[in-house]
Amino acid sequence: MNTTSNSEKILYVVNDFQSYLNHRSRIVKSAYKAGYQCHVLLPHDLNQKKQLLSAFGPQIHFHNLRLSRKSKNPFKEIYVFLQICQKVKQLSPDILHNFTIKPVIYGTLAGNLFKVKKVINVITGLGSIYLKKNTINSFIASLISSAYKICFKGKNVEVVFQNLSDQSFFLDNNYVSSEKSHLIQGSGVDTSYFTPSPTMQASPPIILFSGRLILDKGISELLHACQSLKKKGVSFELHVCGERDPSNPSCMEKHTWEEWLHNDWLVWHGHSSNMREQYQNADIICLPSYREGLSMALLEGASCAKPLVTTNAPGCKEVVIPNLTGFIVPPREVLQLSQALEKLIQSPGMRNEMGKKGRLFVEENFSSTSITTKFIELYRKTALKTN
Repeated sequence: MNTTSNSEKILYVVNDFQSYLNHRSRIVKSAYKAGYQCHVLLPHDLNQKKQLLSAFGPQIHFHNLRLSRKSKNPFKEIYVFLQICQKVKQLSPDILHNFTIKPVIYGTLAGNLFKVKKVINVITGLGSIYLKKNTINSFIASLISSAYKICFKGKNVEVVFQNLSDQSFFLDNNYVSSEKSHLIQGSGVDTSYFTPSPTMQASPPIILFSGRLILDKGISELLHACQSLKKKGVSFELHVCGERDPSNPSCMEKHTWEEWLHNDWLVWHGHSSNMREQYQNADIICLPSYREGLSMALLEGASCAKPLVTTNAPGCKEVVIPNLTGFIVPPREVLQLSQALEKLIQSPGMRNEMGKKGRLFVEENFSSTSITTKFIELYRKTALKTN
């Protein structure tokens, strides 16, 4: 229940049901406990609405948003914008808190149109549009960049970044001023839930990849690295938790993934509803991504005291202390990735020590309590600015 008496109303705009459950909900619950009236605008069907009510009760108010994350149809996008405008006008929130590209742009425009006191935008990563260079993506990226510059000019706007590289990119390109820019690393990890397992290490060792089956996550490099290790006679299994995302331009082709599944060392779980168990059963967590906002898979794995293998890409490198809690390799580099994995596969003692240090690192820097407290402080600080 609310711990303070606060009449301020927050409207959260989220682009995906699952990402709300996994990440954003912790921020919302903390805001409610701090005394804010909380409304969440996100895509969901009737069954998902029941799930939301069961998990969060009637105290947090949920509103449906018809939005496709990857749609480029201008008429559908106008409709999304109008839905957000309608809800902002109806609720008259004191704070409008947006996550990811479309909610950030449409939500900020709606907030400015209806004179919302404070708009807080969270940049959760640059997205595939900025990563994969081609004519269409470059055109769309230029439109998005222009929209950012326009949206972030308002005096009522604050922008939160999950990693320093993204923040520097926006500052260097003059998308946002330094006074409006904040660094809060992710949404936090529930370290009381993602805990080390008392079970023995697996035999053969299990490498776990958790993420969508898109090339930007480095899944192709990981598969080829594992294939090369198998040819050397190294014993292990690769477990994959995640689905293909056909709406993403870097999605792995269905026939390519089906060919890889013929390997007996590859175990595919699809979408897992119990990631804690998956992390606890694994020996190594690997995400060789090209870029993230801040990888929750790596954070949750480290919270379960597992060593990490990832890249020096933004949103990944921040989660690892090199050679102490895991290994960092360049993106798109199969050989160095296979070498890092082999070191951990062959050394149970190293895995154990790195896992313990990684757990401490997450507890000290990325716990949900410390991260959500920073958002509540931002709400209060921005409220003082507008009074």
